[in-house]
Formats: sequence, structure tokens, C-alpha cells
Amino acid sequence: MQRMVLDAAADLGNVSRSTEAQLFAIYTAAVTSTDEETCLRLLGESRTALLSRFSRATKQALNNAEFLRSTNICTLQALTLYLLATRHTYEPHTLWLFTGIASRTARAMGLHREASLRGFSVFEQENRRRLWWQILILDSRSAQLSGVAVNPDSYLFWDTRCPLNLNDSDLVPSMRELPAEYDGPTEMLFCRIRFEVGEYMRKLKALEHRHAEDSSAVRLAEESQLIDELETRLEERYLKKCDPSIPFHLLALYLGRSSVCQMRLSLHTRQWYSSRGSTLSAAEKDQVFSLGLEIIGYDNLAYSNKALQPYRWHVAMAFPFEALILVLTELLARFEGDLVRQAWERVNQLYADHPEIITAARTNTLVSALVSLTTRAWDKLSSVTQTSSHLLQHATEPASVAKLRSTRRDWRPSSPSAQVSPVLDEYLSPAAAAVAAVRDTGGDLVLSGTAEEPPVDISQIDWNYWQALIEGEGAPFQR
Repeated sequence: MQRMVLDAAADLGNVSRSTEAQLFAIYTAAVTSTDEETCLRLLGESRTALLSRFSRATKQALNNAEFLRSTNICTLQALTLYLLATRHTYEPHTLWLFTGIASRTARAMGLHREASLRGFSVFEQENRRRLWWQILILDSRSAQLSGVAVNPDSYLFWDTRCPLNLNDSDLVPSMRELPAEYDGPTEMLFCRIRFEVGEYMRKLKALEHRHAEDSSAVRLAEESQLIDELETRLEERYLKKCDPSIPFHLLALYLGRSSVCQMRLSLHTRQWYSSRGSTLSAAEKDQVFSLGLEIIGYDNLAYSNKALQPYRWHVAMAFPFEALILVLTELLARFEGDLVRQAWERVNQLYADHPEIITAARTNTLVSALVSLTTRAWDKLSSVTQTSSHLLQHATEPASVAKLRSTRRDWRPSSPSAQVSPVLDEYLSPAAAAVAAVRDTGGDLVLSGTAEEPPVDISQIDWNYWQALIEGEGAPFQR
């Protein structure tokens, strides 16, 4: 890559179209991961202006390189990097279509089959493995967010090995064989954790399909065992060997442990979808409440640590919606104890770190209901403290709740048929769209996302259920 940049800089007039696309994709990704102050200081322009310019330039360069027909590896790398950097600007179905182009192009090039890589050098083989796995994770995630059912047998069509845990400097074009991979953190640390989690999510989906006729208890036990296996694998291979004083390692620690918590949480939420929470025991509710708090806590930590400032753009794409809804719903019935105090502290910090959520509530019905749930939960606690003197320690309203009240006085939530806020519409699932309506794209296959919209990544949730829940039609945690 360094050689490509140097060669291009030395002879701009003869830069290939695929290289041009790569360069502009790199520019876009670089600005995406840079804050406003740094953009102004180093580049003399606002982040919004730079993103808009480089995003347009990348799209034009991809069109010039004929990315829809090309099987050039550099063009595919450019498309993949561009989608990774701008995925928050696209409505989920549109993103899924574009990641589908990347996936099918990769398959046309044979990246999905290990045997088809044998004709390349060792260096090119590993680069293609890295590219395939990035595309695989990106395409799977976009399918999930758009509500597309993923065939649990889909793993049969590819067998490309997972990229080795190596630093970039370990890979050189002249190499004849790959070195032994490291046992511990490398520059691939973040990607390897994502790949490991993605692989186990695939295993969970296959297990769910295989045990469709079994009792929920049997299936839950096997799925829990699989998640325990993933946790042990992540801890032993990567996380225990991370140095928390290194920001990149610290982010990986948060990512790995939060991902395991979210996978455990998903096992229990499936029970709620089918029974609206009636089958959960008090112990299970306590466990889910603790998991939700832990997930929110990792988000709090990522924002409170100044060393992680360069990575906040990525953290912002994973707002813990499901965990927040679960915690707030439980707070409708919990009024005392250290966990309750801790919960309100973390919820308060979460809203402070993500002001875009409050902005989104102005036009998004679902988020408006979430805001209402927050104030309702605090009002419930306040009403209880009026008759229980030992609960007065909680009487001081959190700053976030006060801000939510103040903000809501200035706006009226739109009707379900109103346009969804651009902050959230790019990651709303079809179920949410039924409640909040998704922006019409007109069916045009154009790279039409904007680069200045705040990033929010909503996990795949049964939003019809949660919409009813947070509007007061059901509260499975209430005792």
C-alpha cells in the first residue's frame, strides 16, 4: 500500500482508475475516523465538508473503475473500504444491496474458495483472505440489519480460511510461506475478535436451526455452552494478553467482552418475544438486568477514556439500544439498591455521550417512545420516594432526564407515517419501519448516502414487541 501511494504521488497523471478509487476510499476512511478539531487543524476544513468531498470523489472513482463489472482486486478493496467507512449513511436495505455487490464480485473472483487462491502468491492469498472475511462480516451484518433471513446452511458455499493473526509488516510480496501466527495481540486484533464473534454467531444460527424442534431448555443450554466457549477462546487467545495502557488493546477488551454479553442477552430476549416475559424467573430477570448494565457500562467506559477518542466514531455505530430498553423497563419496577443507583448513573452518562439520540427523538417515533420510557421510569421512582423516606437518596433527577424533559417541551413527536430521522433510518429494521417508516430510496441503485449523518447502529431486535413495550402495553420485568 505504501509503495502504491508513493508511486501515485510521483506520477499522478498515470494513476490507474482502480488505484484512484483506493486512494479516495482511504481519504474518506481517514476523515471518518477523525474528529472536527483535528480536521480543522491539519486540513483546514470542517469534517463535514471533507467527508462530502471525498465521498463524492470516491463514488466517482468507483464508477470510473466500473466497479459493477470489474474483477480487479484493488477496485474491490476500494469498494469494501468505502462501505466500511460510510455504512452509517445508508438505509439498511440499500447497504445490503451494495455489500451484496462486493460479496458477489468476491465470489466471481474466487475469494470464497480456499482452493481458488492457490494460483496466487502466498502474499496475495493472505490479502484475499483478509478481504473476503471483511466482506463476509459486512454483508452478514447488513443482511441482519435489513431484516433479511440468513440461511443457516449458507456457510456451505465458502471455505476460505480465517486470516492469520499477523502484523501487516509480516506480509511482504516476496515471501514464499506465511510465518507462524502470533499468540496474542497484533495489528489484526480488532479484526480477529470480530471474525471470531462472527464465526460463533454463525454457529449459533446453525444450532438454532438444528434444534428447532427441541425444547427451549435444551437449546438454551447448548447455546449458552457455545457462548461460554467463545468467551474462553477470546480471553485466552487475545484479551488476557492485551495491555490496557495501549488504547487499541483497551478498545479490543471492551469490544470482546461487550460482544459476549450481547450474545448472552440475545438468548434471553428470544424468550420474551414468544412469551412477553411471562416465563422469566426473578433470577433470570436479575441476570438480564446485570447484562444490560454491563453492556451500557462498556459504552460509558469507551467515551470516558480520552485515550479512546480516535475510536469513538466506531463506538458510536454500536449504540446499545436493546440493553438500554431492558434496563429502563426493569427500572419501572426497581427502586432501591446499589444496582438501581448504578443503572441511573450509567443511563445518565449514556445520554450525555450520545446527544444524537435526543435529536433523533424529534422525528423518530420509536426513539421518542424510548425517551418517554426514560422519563416514565424516573417519574415512577420519584413517586415511590415520596412515600418511602429511605429511598430519598435517589430523589435528585439525573441531568439527562432533565434535559429530555426540557427538549420534549420544544417538539412534538411525528406520527408513524412521518419521515424517519436520518440519524436512525439507515439502520432501522423492517419491523421498525412498520412503526416509524423508512425513507423512500426510489429503487435507484446509486451510491447516494450522505457523509455527514451521525452514526448509529441498531441491533436486530423485535421492534414491534419493543415498541408496544415502551409505549406501555406490556412490561415483562414488572413484578
